[in-house]
Amino acid sequence: MIVDYKANFFGDKHWNELSSFLSQADQLILYHSTSNIFLDRILKEGIKPPSKTNISNYKGEECCGKSLESNPELVYLIDYGHIHFGANGALRKWGGELACFRILIDDLSKLRPDEDSRKDNYHDSLAYEDSCAYEGIITPEKIIGYYTINKEQKLEYKKLKPLPENIISLEKNNIQKIVLN
Repeated sequence: MIVDYKANFFGDKHWNELSSFLSQADQLILYHSTSNIFLDRILKEGIKPPSKTNISNYKGEECCGKSLESNPELVYLIDYGHIHFGANGALRKWGGELACFRILIDDLSKLRPDEDSRKDNYHDSLAYEDSCAYEGIITPEKIIGYYTINKEQKLEYKKLKPLPENIISLEKNNIQKIVLN
């Protein structure tokens, strides 16, 4: 089963059921948002963790005496519902416009929980906080398309690869039917 994780379920009362559903997926479609100044590099080289690029949105920043920098070995992934939020740090630090990559994750063993979620596995992290992390480099072959902002300030999608068949698109309006049936 391939799940395209589109909706913003953050704090949903059914996160346990959602986590169980996500744990059954064979593959996931997740999203990574950043600035479009990195678009060409990512399309050519893939999405690399900060340890491989020396580019970090929060390096040297602190809040309440704690570093805001995330694990430099991980690439953070989100649901479609958070693509604008996910790009905030990059846009603030580097400028440019939103670029959001749609990624087919076929090796779920590379997924980790987002440490901010305080969960033990990627599916709990996704279900509870709509984010998780990928250990290593996401190669260009895994990027199936990307969103940018057009001249009318609307999201525009560019498909790079055909979608696999039998995708379950998990959205806020169908969680009851798909997950809780």
